Amino acid sequence: ERLPVARFDGIPGEWVTMSHDYGFQKSAEQFDLPYCRVATPAALTTAYEDVLEDNGSALIEISLSAEDDLRIFEMRKAVTL
Repeated sequence: ERLPVARFDGIPGEWVTMSHDYGFQKSAEQFDLPYCRVATPAALTTAYEDVLEDNGSALIEISLSAEDDLRIFEMRKAVTL
């Protein structure tokens, strides 16, 4: 929804917003990194705290619905640093 190509005439929406079954677990395994997939803010907090406690690297994959992703993106635009 946010990519400029989504606004081009003749580009079907499903080409831009198609869901997939890919994940990053195999990528983490390739580099011998701990891996966790999370779908809630609470799960992300727990996973992140675990990584900090281990004092190492890890791959945390965040799974969001398209609606949640767009909502969070819009919220972030309002944040000023």
